[in-house]
Amino acid sequence: MATIKIHCGCGQHYTFDVGDGAQSSPVTCPACGARSTDAANTIILPSAQPKPVVRLHVSTPAPALPAEAPTGNSGSIRSRAALRDGPANPAQSEIEARAKIIWGDPPEEIVKFLMIQGFKHDESVKMVEVMLKERAATLRGIGIRKILTGIPTMLVAVVVFIKFIPLAMNILFVILLAVPVMGALWGAWMVLKGGFMLLFPSWEKGDIADM
Repeated sequence: MATIKIHCGCGQHYTFDVGDGAQSSPVTCPACGARSTDAANTIILPSAQPKPVVRLHVSTPAPALPAEAPTGNSGSIRSRAALRDGPANPAQSEIEARAKIIWGDPPEEIVKFLMIQGFKHDESVKMVEVMLKERAATLRGIGIRKILTGIPTMLVAVVVFIKFIPLAMNILFVILLAVPVMGALWGAWMVLKGGFMLLFPSWEKGDIADM
């Protein structure tokens, strides 16, 4: 706190107290009422004057925008990266490809799948060929089982039909003869189906589990 003395132009002397900054409240002469605020501010100690504020402008790099996921050719980009780096998990990729073979997916689609996973084209083709041979062997096995099931069924149905044919005069036996006839037809179909699977396994489409 400081005390300032003012000598007004009218001859009046008066004082007032100031704080640490410029005088903000009006200062007037008690005799003539003349304002002396500006004059008072000019004689306040320099230490009481407000210090200038220095502002530093520091340029900062703009925040990096999050990388956008590739669109459109994302599959081809992944394929090129996989071919360059190799398959990340070859064992799992082979298991998935073999499952697709069992489900009956087209071989060319499975080759594309393996190439996307990182296998080379020639390698993918050879893998699919081996898997197709395994599928054919499995189908031949199913075909043999169908034949072995169909032949006895067909023979039993034929024997039953021949045995009961003399009794066909009875209407009840006529109805019962439909059972061995249906059994014979079903057995014949099993033999026929099994024969095709044994000789032409590549003709069979669809999931092996449904056969």
